[in-house]
Amino acid sequence: MGKYPSLPTSLGGATNLRALAARNTEAAKTSLPEHKEVMLASSQVMNDIAGGMERKAKEKEKKEEPAIALFPYNATESEMQFKRCRQAVQRGDDVFLPSWAIGLRALPNHFLRTALFTCSSSVQAAFDNELPGSTTHLAEEKEIASFRNICITSSGYELCQFDRLVYSTCLEYYRLLPLSSERNNQYVSTSFYAFSRCMGGTYGDKTHIAIRNSLLRLGSAKICVRTNQIDTDLPKLLAVNFENVEIGNDLKGSDILRIQVPESVAELFGHGAWTTVETEAVRYNGLKGWLASFYATHSKKKWLPVEALYKLTGYESHFGNFKTSLTKALDKLMAPDTPSRCRIKSYNFSEDGKNLLVVRASKMEE
Repeated sequence: MGKYPSLPTSLGGATNLRALAARNTEAAKTSLPEHKEVMLASSQVMNDIAGGMERKAKEKEKKEEPAIALFPYNATESEMQFKRCRQAVQRGDDVFLPSWAIGLRALPNHFLRTALFTCSSSVQAAFDNELPGSTTHLAEEKEIASFRNICITSSGYELCQFDRLVYSTCLEYYRLLPLSSERNNQYVSTSFYAFSRCMGGTYGDKTHIAIRNSLLRLGSAKICVRTNQIDTDLPKLLAVNFENVEIGNDLKGSDILRIQVPESVAELFGHGAWTTVETEAVRYNGLKGWLASFYATHSKKKWLPVEALYKLTGYESHFGNFKTSLTKALDKLMAPDTPSRCRIKSYNFSEDGKNLLVVRASKMEE
């Protein structure tokens, strides 16, 4: 018996369970045939239980970890580098978003896994046709479709995927700068031409007006996110002002816009709470665009109800048409030229057609 590990003094932790499972497996090698199968099966059960305990411990640690990592005012860039790859940080009074690579865009998972930025094509048209001073399309504390462990309410104008692209572009300007606060009053000054190019597109009068209207919609938004019994209030997603105030004036690419993204936004960029997507994919629209960003947030494949996806996407047509559109969008995301973070390897519907399993081409665990 001396060749076997000694029994752990406590069996309460995952490490001890794995040690006991290892001892059990080792002992099975010299056991009677009728005992060997039972011992190996029990070892597997112990390892499975230990794995569940470890996952729960990691989830608890993640929940308890502050969204914003704190550093002293004199912390160096190298000190913050590791944390900024994972989450937002605060150095002294300055709050920074996480860091991400050029060519990617970052947004909170709560924005990408809910109906905040819907695939609706009518949002922009409704806003463009609204008379000055009208509040027809304004909502007050409207509950946004989401999963059961999240509750999001939004006040302001309804948002769409073009707003997602514009907002991610605003965050891109703050990738290296501290977010705005009453202390630093940090803002970004840029031109409509430069902004449209940063979005990955070309500049023109229609783009100028679309960007301006999107920034106004985003500026009206007030978001409250409740998850893990904690409320995160965002009194505003951003503030914006324009040098050329009247939209009837001659539009020029050199017209200046000034953007402020408040530091409260950093609360949604905690460890594991945000995702980067290639700029090209963020530019996708319709159902294809929503699904691309949605599945980019997933590290594990999981069966999801088709009806839940219907509500989350904000799909405008009847539910009876949704599955056909869903299939077409997923087929497009399987194309070889789809950016890697969003490319789909395969998908399957359950026998009754009520659930969907999507497997990404990369970074998808069993």
